[in-house]
Formats: sequence, structure tokens, C-alpha cells
Amino acid sequence: MDRWKVCIGALLIVAAVAGLVFWEALGRNMILMDEVLVAKENIETGSRLSAEMLRPMLLPKESVIEGSLTAESLPRAQGRKIDRLIQKNQQLSPKNFENEEEKLKSGESFYVLEKSWIAMRSSSLRRGDVVSVFSEDGSRRFGDFKLAFVKSGSEEEVRDISRAGEIIHHDISPAERTDSDLVISHVEIIANQDEYFEIRNFAMDREQPSLILVLHDA
Repeated sequence: MDRWKVCIGALLIVAAVAGLVFWEALGRNMILMDEVLVAKENIETGSRLSAEMLRPMLLPKESVIEGSLTAESLPRAQGRKIDRLIQKNQQLSPKNFENEEEKLKSGESFYVLEKSWIAMRSSSLRRGDVVSVFSEDGSRRFGDFKLAFVKSGSEEEVRDISRAGEIIHHDISPAERTDSDLVISHVEIIANQDEYFEIRNFAMDREQPSLILVLHDA
């Protein structure tokens, strides 16, 4: 009887050790982690995505962004143009790719709204937002324009950062844009020449900042 107890005890110990080894080797990853593809090195804006630019990485499930690129979704993404800088080890999502349908229309270009022209704008403005441009007194509305860039005084793009200090690489709502890496100086809008010069001529005729940019919260 004692021998059986010893054997059963030994088996239980072996099973416990085996379970622990399995958990550490495979179980933890299966239950708590997801495998996604991240940038092997920095990927420059305008690059065409290829498998050689990526490597797999296991991440905690709560750290995986919505739509994060995986080995299964890679074939649909290969060859697409990157629309912003991707940092080394950064996840990719559909929001990182240029939307061919959103290319500039005939006659459109990027135009700067100078800091000295802007009387009021939200600190939450980011690239891709749509703003209505008004005169300061509200008597004149110039139209709705998509922001191509939101820049600091040193011409760097203003982006969101987490509380830990790293750049947030996925889009968040304007209400959540509570921290940024730089202070907004000026913006660039997508407009045609006539639209831009209407705004420019109005702003240049005023001695004080005369434009109000009102954010559309989608």
C-alpha cells in the first residue's frame, strides 16, 4: 500500500512538473498571447509593403491593436503603399496604408494655413481630421477641408503619446488626444487653388489672426 502511495505521489509530481513545463513553453502563449507581424526595421512613408519588411512577434492580447497585421492577412496587404512612417517593432493596421480612393483629385494640393492666420483651433487636431474654416467673427465660412499635416514650429508632425511617453501609432478619438509630443504651429489642408487663395487673401488682409478651425468629430 505504501508503495502505491509513493508511486501515485511520484506520478502526481511528474504530472505537475509536466503541466508547468507545458504552460511555460506553450500554454501561456496560447492563452495570453497573440502572434502579429511587426516592422523589422523602420519603414519609410511611400514604401510598398513586402514580407521581407516584417517579422512575427508575440504580444499580450490586450496590446494587439484592432486589425493588426498577421501572417493570415499579409497577402491582402502586400504591395500596398505605406502612408506614414512605421517605426521598428511597430504593429501595422489598415490605417497605415494609403487609401487609393483618397488620392488628391485633379486641381487639389496641400496648402499651409500659417500660424499667424489662425485665431482659434483645437489642440487635438491631427492628420486626417476634417475641419471647417470660418472667419473669426463667424460671418464667413470658407468650407470643409481635410488636414494633410499638422506640424510644429520645427516642421515635425504633431502626434499623440501615451502616459508612458511612447508615440501612439493607431488613431484615437479627438476626446482622447490629451497628450502630444509637440505643440501645434500650423496645418496643411487639402484644397484647390481657388479655395486656398480665397482663405489666404482674407487672412493676409487682416492685421490679427482671423481664421477659426472647427474640428468635425467623426
